[in-house]
Amino acid sequence: MLVVDFKLALFLLLLLLFGLFWLAWVISRRRALDDDEHYTVWQSFPLGIILLSSSDSLRFANRKAYRLLQVEQEMATTAVYTHLLQKIKQDTAVQQFPLSPSPQSTLDVWIGRFGAFNLVLLRDVSEQRQREMEMHLYWSNVSHELRTPLTSILSHLEVSRSENVPEDVQKHSLEIVHQQTQRLNHLISGTLDLGRLKAVAQMAKLSVDIILVAEEAIAELILLAEKEGIQLNFHLDPPIPPVLGNPDKLKQLFINLLDNAIKYCQPGDSVTVSLTAVADTVQCQITDTGAGISAEHLPHLTQQFYRARRDVPGSGLGLAIVDEIVRQHNGKLFIESNTTDDQTGTTITFTLPILPPTTR
Repeated sequence: MLVVDFKLALFLLLLLLFGLFWLAWVISRRRALDDDEHYTVWQSFPLGIILLSSSDSLRFANRKAYRLLQVEQEMATTAVYTHLLQKIKQDTAVQQFPLSPSPQSTLDVWIGRFGAFNLVLLRDVSEQRQREMEMHLYWSNVSHELRTPLTSILSHLEVSRSENVPEDVQKHSLEIVHQQTQRLNHLISGTLDLGRLKAVAQMAKLSVDIILVAEEAIAELILLAEKEGIQLNFHLDPPIPPVLGNPDKLKQLFINLLDNAIKYCQPGDSVTVSLTAVADTVQCQITDTGAGISAEHLPHLTQQFYRARRDVPGSGLGLAIVDEIVRQHNGKLFIESNTTDDQTGTTITFTLPILPPTTR
């Protein structure tokens, strides 16, 4: 006769039920990763999120991860995802490393545990790396540009202080010291001007008579142009409406461009300022009849400290300041030049938005 121990049976039943509940809980925890609610939350994260199983198979990737890895198809089949897995497997102790899906993109990758899964977080640091590179290049250029005049100043001061040096040699050395000091002053002033411009989030603007601004800039440089034997002209195609801008910075813009044009001209050349209303902008042109600038230099002229010709004095900051002022006025800058035929010369064009009629 079969004897049933009800206490033991009840215990085994409870144990079985507990086991089933535990198994259901584990399964629900794992399946929770696939719930739409979790997907919705993770899809809104500002970081790229990837979940990998213990065998490194892809369980989940949010939209941000697809964008950061520049993937439009099934992620697991792409080369960039394969490269990411290789980086993870190379050294399991590494929890953070950079990844470049493309030459223009840099990601900061962080790896950690999330339950039974590997959690991979992706953060775009492309702009940060670009700023770091630009800052490194900036200070490299600054140190180079400062070193040159300082070296010249120190060496010629030593010459002028030396005994038994002819008076004409001393005068020549002091003249060079004066020139290099002026160059150093212009370099520092230009660097500070450009730094202040870039630091301003929103430039103060008001209604500006651009004709008056151009005339004031021409008046400041007319004597220099006459001294150099260069004709300075002013043409406009009326009516020229007022623009929305900062009068001081716009005057600096014209002065920088006119000064630059005069430097690159020879006696007998001319520089012409033209103003024309085009659609909802005023188009300003400074055209010279100088020797022109070679085509390979044109894309780099607005870079800080870039100079197309080293025999022409300057800091290499004039056009960088011009470009920044135009940008802060929501305008556009164009540079054209011709060096190959009788019509040589350079034309720099910039546009300024006109003041809306309702605010005049």
